[in-house]
Amino acid sequence: MLTSRLLLSFALLAAAVPAAAERPADRIAISGHGMIFDAKMNPIRADAKSLLLMQNDIIAAIGESKPMATEKNAARIADLDKLIAAQNAAPEATLYLQAAKINWLLRDASKAVRVRYAKRSRTIFDQARNLGSATRQREIRAEILQALIDSGLITRFMPPTTYMASCAGQDVPVPPDFAVTGSAWVNQGNLTANILAPGGHAEVWTWSDPVKRGACIALPRNGGTIPTVGGANFAGIICQSASTGKACFWDNMLRGDSQRIPWRDQPLRIRDIQDATNLGENCTACHSGNNVYIMSPDDPTWGKLLRGVLSGPRSGTFTTRVETSTDNTGGHPRYVPMGAPAFVNTVRGAGCAGACHETPTTEVTTRWSTLISGWPAASSATQPQMPPRCATATTHPVACVAGDPACQCYVDNP
Repeated sequence: MLTSRLLLSFALLAAAVPAAAERPADRIAISGHGMIFDAKMNPIRADAKSLLLMQNDIIAAIGESKPMATEKNAARIADLDKLIAAQNAAPEATLYLQAAKINWLLRDASKAVRVRYAKRSRTIFDQARNLGSATRQREIRAEILQALIDSGLITRFMPPTTYMASCAGQDVPVPPDFAVTGSAWVNQGNLTANILAPGGHAEVWTWSDPVKRGACIALPRNGGTIPTVGGANFAGIICQSASTGKACFWDNMLRGDSQRIPWRDQPLRIRDIQDATNLGENCTACHSGNNVYIMSPDDPTWGKLLRGVLSGPRSGTFTTRVETSTDNTGGHPRYVPMGAPAFVNTVRGAGCAGACHETPTTEVTTRWSTLISGWPAASSATQPQMPPRCATATTHPVACVAGDPACQCYVDNP
């Protein structure tokens, strides 16, 4: 039976919220693009105050349905109420704990109530997760994290994976969760030279660590929605350290399965997606050279990352150059991949010093030639180091003849 204390809390909450027809939570019709919308596709505010109001509204609605709580669930809810009271109205922690409370309440609610509010509560929780910075999410207290796990809301959210911790330990910038709205990632524009799928849609997003010098670049391709067309829902994230040369890889597939997350509609939780320790493909089959990124420097968007001015706020630490590394094969620093044993940055050839990519093998140039429409077949001696034209001179760009386009592969981004 429902405890008298729980009944009282339900009654107080019910008195504090509007009637069912006016409930803020009932306005939620759909979520996407990192936002929530009503039935008329008007955006609904998703700040902490609004989300708390909607959560309280759902709790009140469940209480009005007079669920028959089991003793075990009532005890869990009472424990959560104590934790919530201990937060002194701190919004992020309260939002997390109330989401867990709603999950327990819904277990004893009628099917109609569960159908009406389970998805809405999850949407509110996902919005609450977007409010917190990556640092604050990692520092969430153990008892709150355990409450979220116990309620079934999360299984592997918030604590960094072993791979993330290893990357951070090698001075690699570990990125925040990726989302097209409401995240710290900045869209630098679309590609005109899409090496992976000529003519296909590809966006370039960047994130700058406030302290660590290096780069995090995301390359979401095609529509980014489900169902995909020809399996085209791809979004890779690569981060590289300038100070150690180490580079880390992520892809938009859930850990433990091959389901691709629709990057345009759902956030990519870095802790929840596959990384270079469990990916089914070896990224270094193509990503080889002095730095990890395969860019076409004549493309206007890639050019911004290499030698232009980035869009959006940044910390001044962004660079795709590897400045120091444990691998100095050929007399210049080279990037070092972090991942499965097969992830090895094989030396392809000489050239380009520390600025771009080494001369690729004939095998690689042939692969790139077939990917880019209109490229002629070429030998490794004549094929540009980074397509379609870059740093053909053998000396470092700063030593090249002023004005030579081949010497302008890379300059530090202001």
